[in-house]
Amino acid sequence: MRSRNPRYKTAFSNSSVFKSSKTSKPNRASKVKNIKSDMAKGLSSNNGLYRASQLLKTVEDLSSTEAGRYCIQLISNGISSAMNNSRSRLPSFSNTSTLVSRVGQDETKTHSINFKVGQPSTKSLREAESQHGSIYLQLSNTISDSLDEGSRKFLKRNFGFNSKSYDFLNEKFYVTMNDYDQLYNIKGWKIPEHSLQVPYALVKSEYTRLKIMNCNTYHRMRVKIHLIKLLDDDQTMHTLYRGTFNDSPETQQRGAIPKIYQISPDNQSKIIPNKFMNSVLAYSGTTLNMSSYFKRQAKIVKTFSKTLNPGDRLDFSMTHEAGPGLRIDIAQGYIDNSGKGLQPSAYGIVVETQGVDCQLNKFIDNSIYQGTSPGWYSFESTKGVTVVRNSTIVSSPQQLNSALQNRYSIKVHERRFLESKPLYIPPELIGQPGENGKSFSVVSTSIENIVYEKPIDGDETETTYSQQELDEEYDEYDEE
Repeated sequence: MRSRNPRYKTAFSNSSVFKSSKTSKPNRASKVKNIKSDMAKGLSSNNGLYRASQLLKTVEDLSSTEAGRYCIQLISNGISSAMNNSRSRLPSFSNTSTLVSRVGQDETKTHSINFKVGQPSTKSLREAESQHGSIYLQLSNTISDSLDEGSRKFLKRNFGFNSKSYDFLNEKFYVTMNDYDQLYNIKGWKIPEHSLQVPYALVKSEYTRLKIMNCNTYHRMRVKIHLIKLLDDDQTMHTLYRGTFNDSPETQQRGAIPKIYQISPDNQSKIIPNKFMNSVLAYSGTTLNMSSYFKRQAKIVKTFSKTLNPGDRLDFSMTHEAGPGLRIDIAQGYIDNSGKGLQPSAYGIVVETQGVDCQLNKFIDNSIYQGTSPGWYSFESTKGVTVVRNSTIVSSPQQLNSALQNRYSIKVHERRFLESKPLYIPPELIGQPGENGKSFSVVSTSIENIVYEKPIDGDETETTYSQQELDEEYDEYDEE
């Protein structure tokens, strides 16, 4: 496979990355080949399932390569995504770096995580960009959009001794289907009968920039950023939060984490909801997968972890390359159902924070407790998209209004369908060779060789192209 995008050739095919890894690229392929060969030896109904599970486990392990600050990995894309719809898993690339700042005796660090996922732009999108150009649109910025004190306080979080915090970030932190509706009027699109046309919003990529600062005076803080893929298009990060945790730690809800692990939410958080995130405090040892609701409705596709010293900051950057763009017909389904367009267009984000081991002293009687330290931290974020412009020529006020409504390009692909129905004969009219009383019989060229038998591996020598309806024609990554 040869990429026409030099950035991705460097990111996903860099030979130095594979050389630095414990397992080189050729050895990875030969290892899978050897396992397949070993599976065929002595294979039986008794050991077949075990051999299959070992092979799949090995292939899954080989889909991730780490080398120092770099990681190449395949991550889940789901089956109903509006971007890169033909791929159930997407290639991703991440790298980390640290910048040290010193002022006198004080030293702070900014830890950067740069994460890219998706497929490079297809040929048709690149051609449209070369004709019309592209533009970066910033959709949200907490620094400029949330200046009042009432908003700023919701960007500050804390947790106590022997606890951790889960923050399910809301729409300010990632691009949603509603954001695309604002840009492309997705709800107003009329999809032709039988979906003979497939409209794509020519979205090149989308961005999330998330900053988390450890505001503690003395103690370090552990931070985990979980990327969440919702498995149901009715789900949002709001409904996922409500199903994962109990409304009250005194009442056990079906599917939620065991209530004994949960500390909050309290009544105050219900009276004054946080417009940036849904948060809960839980005891150390809690995991999201304790909730059966979470396991059914979502999947953690990637987790980034970092320990921050007092005053340190974690800068997380996620870029999702959209391949052919955003499928408007699929996006309409997200907006029309119960999620109402609040769903992430790609991945949601859950931030998990916890202190480090420490000792707690009680002043009144000098009691000593061992556990994890309390913590204070704050958020900032921006999000945006890069889209292809629509260079509509304006010559009248009516055209001006139309141009303002269609500022960004949409490309419509024509599907190939049958022009007329082929001949169909019901089975009751067809007899075996030599059978009398039937209107039709099937003629075979050989008695011994059945010509309509298909190979066991599924390969076929002939395909009637006019009867195919393949989304891959539009969604597949252009490899030329």
